[in-house]
Amino acid sequence: LRGHVEHSKKLEKEGRLFFCGPFTDNEGALQIITAYSFNEAEKSALQDPFIIHGYYEYILHELIEADRSNNYLVEDKQTVNNLNS
Repeated sequence: LRGHVEHSKKLEKEGRLFFCGPFTDNEGALQIITAYSFNEAEKSALQDPFIIHGYYEYILHELIEADRSNNYLVEDKQTVNNLNS
């Protein structure tokens, strides 16, 4: 746990940790980080002692931020394709 917390503090100090915490049912946790690439995000995940020691498995997802600047992705190709399927 201490190693995981130190890893999280390092990400926070670097301005890369957006949010983290365990689920209330203790069936995992969520960590949202800022990264320049999928590979960079995966590298960060693989450096977390919880992952290294098998306490948690990880699933990595890339998020497209929806906000006012991109009209909440209304015209985004992915959104349009989802609406048409």
